[in-house]
Amino acid sequence: MGAEENQRSVDEALPPAANAIGSGLRLDPASALCLQTRGSLLRLQGRTEEAETHFKRALALDPELFSSTLALVDIENDRLHFARARSLLEQLVDAHPERAWPHVMLVTAYDMTGDPHAARSLEPVIYARHPKMRQVNWPSGSVELNYGNVAEGLRRYRQIADWDPEDRDYRLVMSYWASMIGATSLAKSELDAAGVIESAHYPLAHTWLLFALGDPASAVDWLRRAHLPPSLALVRRGWLAQALALDGRRDEALAEYARVYEDGFANGDPTMTSLGAWIYSAQLLNYATLLGPGARRDAAVNAAAKQLAEFRSNGLGLPWVHYQAAQIAVLRGDVDGAMAHFDRALEAGYTDQLSLYRDLAWREVAQDPRFLARKTRLMEIAAEQRRLLTVANSATARR
Repeated sequence: MGAEENQRSVDEALPPAANAIGSGLRLDPASALCLQTRGSLLRLQGRTEEAETHFKRALALDPELFSSTLALVDIENDRLHFARARSLLEQLVDAHPERAWPHVMLVTAYDMTGDPHAARSLEPVIYARHPKMRQVNWPSGSVELNYGNVAEGLRRYRQIADWDPEDRDYRLVMSYWASMIGATSLAKSELDAAGVIESAHYPLAHTWLLFALGDPASAVDWLRRAHLPPSLALVRRGWLAQALALDGRRDEALAEYARVYEDGFANGDPTMTSLGAWIYSAQLLNYATLLGPGARRDAAVNAAAKQLAEFRSNGLGLPWVHYQAAQIAVLRGDVDGAMAHFDRALEAGYTDQLSLYRDLAWREVAQDPRFLARKTRLMEIAAEQRRLLTVANSATARR
């Protein structure tokens, strides 16, 4: 069924459904189930605030309604309100221990809000209540990836990918994380195993591997040739501009960035998406670096800083937030402040050595001894993760 047929089906189905729900509420205005159903209908129509009101009214009448709480979690996640989503999920897991997937969602919430200890502590609880979740619990693997244990995280992802070979997205995640720590052979093998799929991780894995191989020219060629969905158009253009800049083609890169940000910076970084790629591909600071000193550069840096502050105020606590704060400080000329942020990122578990190549802000301090000391430390951290991967692979081969 095509998109037009899907939309036509929705358009034809919604009015009768709305009428039926309205009749139910007229008969019983205090029907929590009718309020919940109307909330779901309003979400389908894109009327999020009205939907939220209906879900909350339904819960006021019946606090045990599972679907209403889960819908509120989804709404807060869509808004990138990480702390609110976490709080709702904690309530949901407490109220419905028999429901498996909210437990796994809560692992992600702990991950995003900077609490790997809580995420790891929840894992045995999940398996005690829901043993089958072990085969799909990729969020616990992501916790290890995000907080300093990349080798372990990749092991978890490989295990889940073997259990579920139909979901090739796991392979793409493994590929780009391997690129981030310089394990390019693994990155390539996992990318080959994934094949071509429609996912934001597909172009991300390709681009990061080519960057890790020091071949931005090939990244430019691939990004121009690849058939990607329209939803990734701005993400692709941001990566293309980044690849051009890394290839020494500053004017072309600036032209691409100008198209990404033709509407200015009021709405933050349009290359960020709800698919997760925004964590790794924010381009505002790259554009600011290329612009050089001036009012437009200051505006780009300030927009990135504002966006980061909003993320943090909404509860985002990944090591990445300290890393991006370091980039912002560099572009504002505060190198000591930048290094303090960088130290916090490393202490929190930041392992992405590739970022020092692909993120242009570090060109501003490329020869500064303060930066070089942190760069050396990050390279050593990544090398240790590669060593652990080799040990794990050798142990597997001996079995």
